[in-house]
Amino acid sequence: MSLETMKINELRGYAKERGIDIKGLRSKDDIKAAIEAAESAVDEQDDEPVVVEAEIIDDEPAKAGELAVSFSPGVLSANFSALDAYVDGILETYKDWEPSADNQDDVKQCATHRKYLNGLAKQIDEKRKAYKSEYLRPLNDFEAECNRIRDKVKDVSNRLNDVEKEADEARKSQKEDELREHYEGYAGLLAEVVPYEKIADPKWLNKTPTLEKAKIELEEKVDKVAADWETLKRLNLKFFEQAEIQFFNTLDLGQATAYADKLAEDARKIEAMKAEMGQYAEPVEDEVPIDAYEDAAAPIEEGYEPFDPMTMEQEHRPMQPIPAPPEPMQPIAAPQPMPVGDSGSVSQQIAAILATYPESKQQNVLEALRASQQPTTQPVKPYVMIIDGATVEQCKAIGKLCGLVGVTGTFKQGALQEVAQRVAQEEASQRQVFQYGA
Repeated sequence: MSLETMKINELRGYAKERGIDIKGLRSKDDIKAAIEAAESAVDEQDDEPVVVEAEIIDDEPAKAGELAVSFSPGVLSANFSALDAYVDGILETYKDWEPSADNQDDVKQCATHRKYLNGLAKQIDEKRKAYKSEYLRPLNDFEAECNRIRDKVKDVSNRLNDVEKEADEARKSQKEDELREHYEGYAGLLAEVVPYEKIADPKWLNKTPTLEKAKIELEEKVDKVAADWETLKRLNLKFFEQAEIQFFNTLDLGQATAYADKLAEDARKIEAMKAEMGQYAEPVEDEVPIDAYEDAAAPIEEGYEPFDPMTMEQEHRPMQPIPAPPEPMQPIAAPQPMPVGDSGSVSQQIAAILATYPESKQQNVLEALRASQQPTTQPVKPYVMIIDGATVEQCKAIGKLCGLVGVTGTFKQGALQEVAQRVAQEEASQRQVFQYGA
């Protein structure tokens, strides 16, 4: 196949196979001319390398504004066949030699022969680098001159481009101002809730669409927001206010209704939890009036169990009913110093302490002790004591008094709803543990 009948891709492959440099050439005629020049130079070359440099023509270009170049591809030839044979001959001597790392003589010979081989490789590489530098020198000079002249043109072009950009920014700003003014007039009160930036489309500021078309699209978006808002109001959502806020934040009716549905579902779950906890509560029979006691109580220590007043050990007896619920009280005032000191029997010490309290409080203690001694036929049920506020020490005192009348239990710190929720979570976690362990 002749060069005339080859296509560009075929010409490139032909040049690559023969080591002909056609870098930067695009047209078929230029590639063909480069191949022909290279083959002609090979036919005429001798054993010495031939370097042909490309040079820029300083004369006036053939056509105004075009770069005219006189180019001939450089051709390098070398004694590759002889050198290849020489290297193969040297490497053949190492083919059957297997030096041992355990043999010191072999190790020394390895070092000697390695230096020799590295020197041979270095000699070849240095020749390659030297001729490559010479070969590329005209190309580098050529590119430098082209880039220098090109950059002068680009500098002026960039300056003109800056003027165009400034004018375009002014056009966009004017168009945006007109669209913003139109929006505020068309949207009315809606514009106070939905700013122009939330509804604007960046493509409106392009040269296309026109200002009138952009206004039409703007009006359509405003109409859709208004229609979606009316639809949202007609849905009678339980959490409408929250959904409305979500709608104006996103301008998405679907997101707003989904948010309201989630709030409703969360509320349903909370109510179901409260109902499940409430089914275990039983009404208190024979309630004692709220003013039956004068003593006070307060926040409670988590996990506290009452102590036996005699052994000072925690009680674990079956829970007995509390005679009557205590009324909201003020913290107990600090008792006066014992008149008899710490000496005497336990009974004497108790009597001495009680003597420091008002008679009404002493009467309460007496009635409680008498009630604890009376037999009862009432069933034992769980009760909850609601204490408005107490210190940890006051809770310990209450626990000891409860143990005195045979009542055991656990103080839980927090309001009733908080404690109920925490206990429910603990029971749920315990059930899950049982399920995993089953």
